[in-house]
Amino acid sequence: MEQLGGAVLHESLIGDIAYHGFLVDVPALGVRQLLDGDAPPLLHSDRVMYFRAQGQAVVSVEEAATRSPTRLPPAERTSGTPVVALLDGLPLANHPMLQGRVEIDDPDGWGGNYPVAERTHGTAMASLIALGDLGIAETPLARPIYSRPIMRPAGPNGQRVERTPDERLLIDLVHVAVRRMFEAIDGRPASAPTVRVINLSVGDPHRAFGGELSPWARLLDWLQHKYNVLFIVSAGNREHGELLLDATPGSVSDMPLEQRSRLATHALCRDDMHRRILAPAESVNALTVGACHSDASTVPPVPGRFLLFAESGLAPYSGIGPGFRRAVKPDILLPGGRVLYREAFQSPAGQTRVQAIQALQPPGQLVAAPPTAQGAALHTRGTSNAAALGTRWAARAHAVLETLRASYQTLDDRYDAVLIKALLAHGALIGDVRSQVLAARPDIDEWQAQRRLASRYCGLGVADVERALTCTAQRATLLGVGTLKNDKAMEFRVPYPQALHATVVKRKLTVTLAWMTPINPRHSKYRVARLWVDLPEGTLRGDRAEGEWRQLRQGTIHHEVFEESRAAVIQEGTTLAVRVNCVADAGPLKESVQFALCVSLEVAEGVNLPIYEQVRERVASRIGVQPAAAA
Repeated sequence: MEQLGGAVLHESLIGDIAYHGFLVDVPALGVRQLLDGDAPPLLHSDRVMYFRAQGQAVVSVEEAATRSPTRLPPAERTSGTPVVALLDGLPLANHPMLQGRVEIDDPDGWGGNYPVAERTHGTAMASLIALGDLGIAETPLARPIYSRPIMRPAGPNGQRVERTPDERLLIDLVHVAVRRMFEAIDGRPASAPTVRVINLSVGDPHRAFGGELSPWARLLDWLQHKYNVLFIVSAGNREHGELLLDATPGSVSDMPLEQRSRLATHALCRDDMHRRILAPAESVNALTVGACHSDASTVPPVPGRFLLFAESGLAPYSGIGPGFRRAVKPDILLPGGRVLYREAFQSPAGQTRVQAIQALQPPGQLVAAPPTAQGAALHTRGTSNAAALGTRWAARAHAVLETLRASYQTLDDRYDAVLIKALLAHGALIGDVRSQVLAARPDIDEWQAQRRLASRYCGLGVADVERALTCTAQRATLLGVGTLKNDKAMEFRVPYPQALHATVVKRKLTVTLAWMTPINPRHSKYRVARLWVDLPEGTLRGDRAEGEWRQLRQGTIHHEVFEESRAAVIQEGTTLAVRVNCVADAGPLKESVQFALCVSLEVAEGVNLPIYEQVRERVASRIGVQPAAAA
């Protein structure tokens, strides 16, 4: 028997595990089995696994020393128990901006050998989650963050980076950390049982997704279903240091940004096979967040330096999909910071080589950092930042659910994880990203292939979570939750306001379904529970505006946007049936599956139609939910 990370491993089931630097070879038949009565059946691999995962930030602190001043610490204090957990490096809990906002749980005692000056990535992530971009005066989170370190400094002097430890299996470390949060072990109570969302801005730079799920992704899928918790995972940063633009040397800096962006997007698309998402971003149950090219900083004019990509467009460092069985991945994009470029000294004939500038000065997102004489904050960028902002939005979504729960006691907190997952994806729109990608790939002219290509780069789109969490006079959002068994369905009735009767106005219907599936690693389809939404065709529903509908049903988020401008006959009591279906997909489905449904109906802001008020009146009459047999 061998003891590893507090879990007992049976020697005959481990196989020949030998460490060679940072390589661990796990034979397919040497399946590691946790003998605790509830083992995750996930470690099936006949390939070499790499275990030096790192935080997904584009630039390391060692590459620049200049810091930025921070604003005054927020006056608001935190209270209550954590809803968000951070698995990352060790944050600087006594940083002036973070005092009282982070609860550190360090059972392995790593803090004693974790110099303050090297606590950069965890501090940055805690800062973004708790406070957002420090360049914007945002309201701090009301609850503290639970933080468990899974990375620590390693490497030769002068080249030390924060990464997961070499001497311990990463999947064991993460499994033990999450189990400690939710289970009482050896008389010790669970350390964070109220957590609903776990931020994982860490990725394996040596394991790009190639069609086969990594053991790390399988672990996350199993943990999310077992503990009813949502992982928010960064898509991973890809090499973006140099790009070859089809332009003559010396001409790029004088071009309009739109023209530079078009050339840069074309260069990215030529190299897209080397920009796939990194493990564990392919996790089926997790919400994977990629980065869009956006931040709130002001870029100082510097000769020879220029922005290459448009605001809120593609970020050159963000990993792209698709995910497992060609599902949509990343799920959404959120701001990850902008990048400046400069022309290289030498370029091929007829082309211009441009290089990304790795600096801790603007542009980028301003985050807390270990204090030095130069300041206590710096600008960073990366999918780490985007995932951290997604976790911040998740905490805000939970606060909205708590407010709703005070008025509607039927909103059980066991649905919080799937509701947060649905709400974060509900405001996603592909928008201009599609036109950027398609302009770079004129060879793809079939509309379904075009939609799949756009989803590969931006998933469901750039997420506007604020839209999902708020209603306006012209937009109403309805929430529904439930559980379904195999071959069952549930029908929700969405009331249509009479203000839309015989009115020629463009209206939009957005439907988002989210769930956590059990997994079957021994089945090729892996995802045990397949859920999807059916809506009857017609003028009430409208036409599909984004995404390819078959691909949208491959993951654990089914998100569709419908648009219609034709007049519809809407009488008193008119409703649109939204049917949620559930069937087994990878072997028998023996348990009920929790799901959350978000439906928004809207017209353009400023159109004088009382959409929200009329929908609210109808919902107040408690429209029923009808069970039905699946098609």
